[in-house]
Amino acid sequence: QLPPAGDWRVWLLMAGRAFGKTRTGAQWINNLALSSKGRHIGLVGDTMDDVRHVMVEGASGILACVPDWQKPDWQPSLRRLVWPNGIIARCQIIGRRSSGAGYHVINFVVLPKIGRRRQAQ
Repeated sequence: QLPPAGDWRVWLLMAGRAFGKTRTGAQWINNLALSSKGRHIGLVGDTMDDVRHVMVEGASGILACVPDWQKPDWQPSLRRLVWPNGIIARCQIIGRRSSGAGYHVINFVVLPKIGRRRQAQ
């Protein structure tokens, strides 16, 4: 999957399981970081577990999508990835507005399942 051409602010991938949404986002984020176009990157998820286990450490996540010599340094206690060129991606949780204050975020967002309500347990 390739990002759309032109000047855009939102790129929404709405597709079913196994389409490649996570892999597409991870490769896009890596390309932004390695090209230094993504000066401030936010990895935004429903929970920190979503961000860590899917977007960062998952089989299709950021760490799985780059060769070892370009791999960012994953600093889980600081909730961030730091690429060799100094670009930083900060991990965010949806709804925590104050943690994103002060910088422009390029979103790699995991949205809650659309059209499904969570079952009360």
